[in-house]
Parts: sequence; structure tokens; C-alpha cells
Amino acid sequence: MSLFKLARNNIKHNLKSYIVYFFAMCFSVFTTYSFLALIFSDNYASQSFAVMFSVFGIIILAFIFFFLMSSNKSFIRARKQEISTYALLGMDTRRIGRLLFLETLILGSVALIVGIALGIFFSKLIAMILINMTLADYSGDVTFSISRIAVYITIGIFFIIFCFMGSSGHRVINKFNLVDLFKASKVSEKRSKGSYVMLILSLALIGCGYYWAWSLSAMKVLGMLVTILLVVVLGTHMFFWGGFQKLLHLLKGNKRHFYKDANLISLSFLSHRAKTIATTMATIAILVASGTTAVSFGYTLFQSAGVMTYHDNGYDVSFVTDDAGVIQGVTDIINKHDIKLESISKVDAYMVTDKEVDFPITKGAYVEDKGLGIISESQYNALIQEVRSDATPMDITKGEVTVGYNPNMMGKDWKGAKLVFEDRELPVTKVDGFAYRGGRMVLIIMDDGEFEDLRAQGEITPLKGAQGVKQLVGVNYPKALEQKAVATELKAYLKQNASEWHITYFDYTAILGFFGQICFIGFFMCIMLILMTASMLYFKQVTMAAEEKTQYMTLRRLGIGEAMEKKAIRKRLLPVFVVPLLIGIVHSLFAMKAADTMFFTNMFPIANSYMAVLKTSAIMYIAYIAVYGIFYIVTKNQYNRILNK
Repeated sequence: MSLFKLARNNIKHNLKSYIVYFFAMCFSVFTTYSFLALIFSDNYASQSFAVMFSVFGIIILAFIFFFLMSSNKSFIRARKQEISTYALLGMDTRRIGRLLFLETLILGSVALIVGIALGIFFSKLIAMILINMTLADYSGDVTFSISRIAVYITIGIFFIIFCFMGSSGHRVINKFNLVDLFKASKVSEKRSKGSYVMLILSLALIGCGYYWAWSLSAMKVLGMLVTILLVVVLGTHMFFWGGFQKLLHLLKGNKRHFYKDANLISLSFLSHRAKTIATTMATIAILVASGTTAVSFGYTLFQSAGVMTYHDNGYDVSFVTDDAGVIQGVTDIINKHDIKLESISKVDAYMVTDKEVDFPITKGAYVEDKGLGIISESQYNALIQEVRSDATPMDITKGEVTVGYNPNMMGKDWKGAKLVFEDRELPVTKVDGFAYRGGRMVLIIMDDGEFEDLRAQGEITPLKGAQGVKQLVGVNYPKALEQKAVATELKAYLKQNASEWHITYFDYTAILGFFGQICFIGFFMCIMLILMTASMLYFKQVTMAAEEKTQYMTLRRLGIGEAMEKKAIRKRLLPVFVVPLLIGIVHSLFAMKAADTMFFTNMFPIANSYMAVLKTSAIMYIAYIAVYGIFYIVTKNQYNRILNK
């Protein structure tokens, strides 16, 4: 029989063992093709898609490469006896390596065909989902298409991966010893009692990472991000290398618990394998943390797009004008589209010149390049009555100043700066990142009496135009973030008739375009990582089921019943799935705290923004656990089938 026929027959007769692996390979190909097709698509006007998708595409490919190489080694090690039989029949190592390489090529070729076919079939749907999530500008209609360059690159990438897998398999085979191969299922792994030192040190490392992620400021977290990741990853591996085994040993020491029900069987089998699966469990925990963090971060960003849109400018349309005709023109455009105006707010615009300002002046903070915008407490409170942001009324103490400005996002701290006038100095005692600023980067808010005094002295001056004092105007209308035609017409009109203007719709499309891409990529990464984690556990446990079959047969002869056996199997498998899952999710919760410190604190104007982040992320955690649970059930059923063959 030729090597090709032998490879084909091996796959055919072991199809059930390959099914999860094959499914993961198909999805890997599908993901790679889909990302490449989007990168090379002519539909999108923005180049940011190609740049971001290229970066994350490389990250996803790195995960795919790691997963396929790891899975390939697991398959080869699981087939030690089969390989030893070939060797006993006279097949040399080189031919065995070629046989396994042919199997990889056959399975990989089918996965390539299926994955690319699925990518082509769903290409239009994926493009439409992306456009819907990002409100992307694109040229023409989204049509069904085949990206030839994406097909060629996908084939090239996976051919290289398959070659690496083949050469890696050959190296693994060369390390096998014929006698050891035949005894593979009988070789007893030395049980480890674990180590208190490893347990304590692992918890200390993970605790340090958690403490830094929880307590440090945004800039410090950003600066220590790599250190935090390395410390937590190292601590996780040390926990499973020695700490987890010590916990199992302590559980076995509790005789009352150890001899109860099926615990003796499950704990004995689990501790017997703890050393073998330590690295796998640690890797699963890290991958779970990566997957849940990616999807939770992306989804939270996506859901916060509306909040972020109105962060700096609480009105749907705002502008500065000294002409009442411009206000009427804006109203007429909105009415022309059969939209009823919700509200319109107006206050006179004032400024303080840079001579009175002892502030760290920021580019873009000026009003018409003459000075900073300034407003009285009562004017400000009147102006924010109709804003869509979460700006709250001000209560300014005389002799002090509040600045509407976000130091965390802008990188400057205005607190402690001051306004210097002829007869007084007013220190900045509060910097409010969620104050309404009318589209400006900086807005100064002061006490009414002080404002009137300084205006009477001429040190606070109104903004004047050809037709009189200019006004800050804010306009709201229903479903403004969905009205592209209205926003486009208003933009053209205000560009010609107002000195300063701001339309929130265009902020929303820009923010959602960026956040939508991250969310879209996060979903793909999450699906990819959960497939990898579930597949790795599936392969490992199915391989161990074949090796542990003899022990279960012995237990049956000793009189163990079917119900007790199933309970023992459940308790044997559940910790292998649940412990890495729980640790990964806890890692993710602290990672999301770091993300909250760096990003979300500046988006949610509440005392504890992290709770808002957790509420949004909880949906993704529950979905991840549900899918992960399905793979646990599949693995448990396959484990039972192997034992009962």
C-alpha cells in the first residue's frame, strides 16, 4: 500500500478523533481569508481598516500558528503505539515522518478548501456586518465577490504552516524509543506533591500584577503594561507547575473528603496527570484571559460610542454666530427633512485674553485665536439644560474657578493654575472632565458676581461679529446620529455661514468606525481563542482517556458501578476545564480594570465607571462560558465513548 493511501485510510478510520481539530483548522482558514478579503476590498474608502486589520491579522496568525503546531505535536504523541507498529514492521523514521506529513497535507488541504469556500460564501455577510458596526463610508453596493489575492495569500500562509508542522512532527518522532512507545500506556507518571514555595510565589506574582492593574494611574499602567503581563503570565504558569499540584495534595490529605463518593478516583487520576497537563492548563488560562478581555474590551467600547460622542459636545449641532438668520437657516434645514426640532439653546459668548491666563495653553483651546472661552455659572447651567451628555450643574465658590477639561485624556493638569486680573487672582480648584465645553477643548466657568465684576472692568469681553455679539447656539433633533443626509446638509451650510461649528453625527461615525473595528476584531479573536482552548483540552483529555482505559477496566472488575464511573469522570474532567476558565476570567477582570483606568474612566461620568464596564462585559463573559461549556460536554461524552469501546 502506498503512503498516500495509508495516510488517507488513517484519516478515514480516525475521523471522529480529527473532527474538533479539523473544525478548528477550517475556522482558522476562514478567519484568515475573511480578514485578507476585507483588507484588499475596494469597498472601503478609509485606509484605517487595512492598517488595523493587518496588525490584528498578524496577531491572529501568531495564535493560529501556535495552536496548529501544539495540536500537531499532541496528535503525534497520542499515536505512539501506532507509530511503533509501523517501526516494528520495518518502516524507517523518514517514511513514518512522510506518512504523518502526508496526513497533515491531506487534512490541511481539505480544511483550506472548506475554510476558503466558507469565507467566500459568507464574505458579503461579513462585510455587511462590519459596515453596520462601523457605519463605514464605502463605495458602491456590497456585492458577492471572490478576492483572488486573499485566496493566494491564505494558501501560501497555510502551506508554510503545514511545512513547519511536518518538520516538527519529524523531530518528535526521532525522539521516540521503540520500547517506550509500546509501554506508553503503561508508563506511570511520577506523582508530584507540589510545592508550597511555588504556590506562594505564584500567588505573590499574580497578586503584584493585580495590584498594579488595580491601583496605578493611567500613565503608570500604560508604562508598566508589559511588566504586568509578564508577571501575571509567569505567576500563572508557576501556579499550575507546582501550586495546583500542592492544592490537590492537600485535598487528598483531607481523608473525610478524599474517601467520600467518587472523590478518591477523580482526585487520584487528576493528581496523577497534574504534572502532564500543567503547561496546557496554564496556557488555557492565558488564552481564556486574552479571549474574554479582547471581546469584553471591544464590546464595551462599541456600546460606549454614543456616550463618547456627546462627551465634549452635548448638542447634536452647535455653532457660534452673531446672525439670527444663520440660526433660522439651521432650523429650516432640519424642518425640510420632516424632522421636528427638539430644543435650541443660546447664550452670549465671552472670552478672556491670554494676558490674564496663567494656564498651560493647549493647541485648539482658543476662541478665534484671541483667548479662552469663559462663561458664568448661571449661563453654563442654563446652557446644559438640554445637552445629551451627563454634564451636571455647577456651583462655583467666589474666588475660585472651574475648568471644563479632561487632564487624563489630554495629558495636562490644569489644577493649581490661575487667572490673573488687575485686582484679583482666581485659582483653578476643580478640573471637570465631563463639563460641557461646546466643542472646545477648554472652557472656564466662574461665579456670577465675579463674572459681572470682571465684565464691567472690561477684562472679560464679549465675542463680537459684524452684526453684534456672538452667541453659542446648541440644537437638538430626534435620531440625530442616524440622520446622515441632514448632517451633510448642515455641514455644508455652517461651513459657509458660521465661524465655529460642530456636528455630532460626524464625531459618532468616526468614533463608531474605530470602536466598531475593535469590537469586530475582538469577536473574531474571541471565537478563535475559544476554539483553540477547547480543542487543546479536547485533544489532551481524549488522549488521556485512551491511556486511562486500563485503570477504569480494573475498577470495573473491582465492582465500581456505571453511575459511580460517570461521576468520577465528571469530577476528573471538570477541574481541568473550570480551574483555567476561572483563573482566566479573574485575569480578565483585572485587565478590564486597567482598561477602565486608561480608557473607560474618561467615558463614563459616574463615581465608579468600572461597575459600568463590568455590566457591559458580563454579557460577553456569560456567552464565553456558555460556549466553553458546550466543548466540555463534547469532551466528556467522547471520553465516555473511548472508555466504553
